[in-house]
Amino acid sequence: MAVNEVQGLALAGTPTDPGLPSANAGQTIHIIGDGITLSTEVVFPTIDPNGNRSTAVVRPDLASVDGTMAELRVPNNAITGDIQVVGAAGTFPLQIVPTLKRVEPFSGGQVRLLGSGFTEDSDLSVDFNGTVVADTGTNVNVDYDSFLNNDTLLVTIPPGGSSPVSVVTAGGRSQAVPIATDDPASVAGMRGLAVFPATAGPDAGRLVVADTSGSGALRVLEPATLALVRTIDRPGASTYYIGVAFLGAPVTVHDAVRGDVAVPAGSLVAVNGSDTPDRLYYLDPTATGTVLADVELGGPTPVDEAGAVAVAYHPTRGTLFVQRTSDLITEVDPATGAALTSFHTGFDPAYERGGLAVHPTRGTLLAGGASNRLIEVDPDTGRLVGVYDPIGDEELGTVDLRQQGAYFQSFYDVTGLAFDGAGQLLATLEAGRIVEIDLPGAPTAIQVCFSKICESFS
Repeated sequence: MAVNEVQGLALAGTPTDPGLPSANAGQTIHIIGDGITLSTEVVFPTIDPNGNRSTAVVRPDLASVDGTMAELRVPNNAITGDIQVVGAAGTFPLQIVPTLKRVEPFSGGQVRLLGSGFTEDSDLSVDFNGTVVADTGTNVNVDYDSFLNNDTLLVTIPPGGSSPVSVVTAGGRSQAVPIATDDPASVAGMRGLAVFPATAGPDAGRLVVADTSGSGALRVLEPATLALVRTIDRPGASTYYIGVAFLGAPVTVHDAVRGDVAVPAGSLVAVNGSDTPDRLYYLDPTATGTVLADVELGGPTPVDEAGAVAVAYHPTRGTLFVQRTSDLITEVDPATGAALTSFHTGFDPAYERGGLAVHPTRGTLLAGGASNRLIEVDPDTGRLVGVYDPIGDEELGTVDLRQQGAYFQSFYDVTGLAFDGAGQLLATLEAGRIVEIDLPGAPTAIQVCFSKICESFS
């Protein structure tokens, strides 16, 4: 067997030497030569969060039938250095470029960084907009692996240091990331999230979240600063079972006490799973939340059940979708609260947690909650929209949110989902953070490659 070269170019960040192969931890690279098979072993230098060096042996995920090329994934704990192909002469340099996804502030002036490719006690530094902190031992600490090897870093902001922040190793420099401002001072924990529509006048784009402290009031926040604008009274019983959304079109609600009520578009919808039975409330969001109308939810099992934790309005269907504490999602008539259809997703939002939103262009449902995962559901069939591992060609069924802030450093699970006016998906986390979520693109044609010939199948 002979290996002529290793090919790789980091997808994120900037390599130290642009003329040498580079990659991010977990990224796919190519080896080029002769006699390469799926059994070929490639040895990578590695490092652990304590700075201990070792090696890892990796076999290709794919190999061409003529033995001239293979694809394999760089280990998450790989470090910059020479890799070796067992049975082939020589070694090959590979730069591991760090990535940076989040920079979260904590008490005592400390920030905690989430990314990959961090190298404890080995050419590691953190750049705070020109003020650099070099790892001299304990001042910069690669913490225990939050989700991937070497993905969490702790450091105190130095005097004069500011945003943005980047990480530098022997392999290169990560992308620069601002220090997050995602923790509103006026809110403790959070349940539920909604975004005021563009028609809401001065409130357009503002956020509504359910506070878990005290009476569980609904807080209106500025989107950029998360400053408190005002408080809306929470309707019904006060526990963690609450979901909020905005009504996209007017509806005449058949209220058992008030009679028929014309509820205007732009009204705030709140679903309360702590009432008996669950109740659906329509609120005037312009002041303290006068209740315009309310109806019961929770029909007979298995068509419907109690324990609502999230609600979303579907603009093309003109209905509401309600998520329960189980894996049940129910489509609801907004005029009566009656269940129209229900489906089990196999995805448990976990007790009082849960988030639900409608994709603004695809019309699918996004549901979040437990396990740091997000599912995308076809509202017509209740089936999950395919999310695929592009290398193993395996259907995953969920979107992993762990590298996007969910459950990072005790932030815990998703408790609310909503799209803003620009189409950005936002999520509230149980411990009181609001983060942006990146979604994979819509399902497209599957590309299948044999050797160097590729064909597309729709």
